[in-house]
Amino acid sequence: MASSESDDFHASHLIDDDNALYWTDAGGQGVGVTLTFTFASPVVITSIELQNLIDEEAFRSRHRIRNLEVSTGDRLPRNLSVADSNVAQVFEMDPTAATTVVLRVLGTYPGEDRDGHPAHQELALAEVRFFGRDPGSVEPDA
Repeated sequence: MASSESDDFHASHLIDDDNALYWTDAGGQGVGVTLTFTFASPVVITSIELQNLIDEEAFRSRHRIRNLEVSTGDRLPRNLSVADSNVAQVFEMDPTAATTVVLRVLGTYPGEDRDGHPAHQELALAEVRFFGRDPGSVEPDA
């Protein structure tokens, strides 16, 4: 669930495993937007992957996440810095059991004018993937 989304680019696109479909906010450049992911049962989140738009033109012409706050379970929120890249980025997390993960956008890279076309004013993101384990499973030896 997103606190803001456009009419055609819904938050459900963030978890559809299709990088061609993506989410955008409603044109507010993204700062302060929250994305809330809820799991049916607790899961220990060990890492989170963010995938910006793959298409270079679409990627550069829209706002992109620069800084993000991640809240999981009862842990203190963690701030992440996201590179301005359309290559998938994985962030290791302190393992914690949670049924909800909230991503809050703290800052964005601005969209860029491209080939005589003005930049789009919305924030865009293609995919969010969570990696982890069942809280009842034994953690493998390091």
